[in-house]
Amino acid sequence: CGDLISTLADSMMFVDCFGKIEIKNSFVSSSLDDGLNVHGTYSPIDKIDGNKIYMHNGHKQQRGYLPYRVGDLLQIIDKKSLKTLAEGKVVFAKMNNNKNDFTVEIDKEIVLSDDVMCDAYNASAQPMVTVENCEYYRSTAILISSEKEITFRNNKVHTLCGAMRIKDDPSLWYEAGKTNGVNIIGNEFNRCGEWSHDYLIQFLVRGSIGEVFSHRNAVIENNVFTGGNTQLLKAQSVDGLLFKDNKVEIVDEIVTDLPTVELEKCENIKGL
Repeated sequence: CGDLISTLADSMMFVDCFGKIEIKNSFVSSSLDDGLNVHGTYSPIDKIDGNKIYMHNGHKQQRGYLPYRVGDLLQIIDKKSLKTLAEGKVVFAKMNNNKNDFTVEIDKEIVLSDDVMCDAYNASAQPMVTVENCEYYRSTAILISSEKEITFRNNKVHTLCGAMRIKDDPSLWYEAGKTNGVNIIGNEFNRCGEWSHDYLIQFLVRGSIGEVFSHRNAVIENNVFTGGNTQLLKAQSVDGLLFKDNKVEIVDEIVTDLPTVELEKCENIKGL
């Protein structure tokens, strides 16, 4: 049909990375999935025996992947409340022969109630992320999550779905996505989310929203939103968000019953 396709999946995906990820002065176009995806991995826990934790990969696409190395900090969360229940340094990690189950030993014993459904994730694998002076054209969306600082600045974005998703997902894709310091500054969002009518900027929690905040200390400042999609922001489980000096230029408005801004279990929201 004449459509140009660059990749059949995400253009770039970084999973359980350390250090710093920098993407600058780049043009990313025409992928059939996300233009960028940065996240960690949640591992559903089957059993805990002292310091031994028996786990499996939550999603079939993670088969064969072991998210833990000796020396990493492993944290265990209550899947419902999202509270941290225990943590310890990894002293042993091995994938089983079926390439889906694995055993991890940490440096201390753990005692938890049998009726609590738990996930684990690698709290050491949290990179700083900087994306500057790039153009993302005709991908589905941009997903970035890390507990270290995220800076998305001076970029041009045209996505078919919502422009940016910052997502904590312990139940479907099992992508660990707590954040603390997301800066979305000085970008041009041009006709994003018009294909799917998604919110342009989204801070999300998959499944039930927990008792603790998944996202903290976000800044959305000096951006330009142009197009027919008036759904600017959806925020779930955010403590501390500043929405300041953004410009909205609506043309060919899409008719929708959804509000411009939707907040759910948020505190310390300023500028809206």
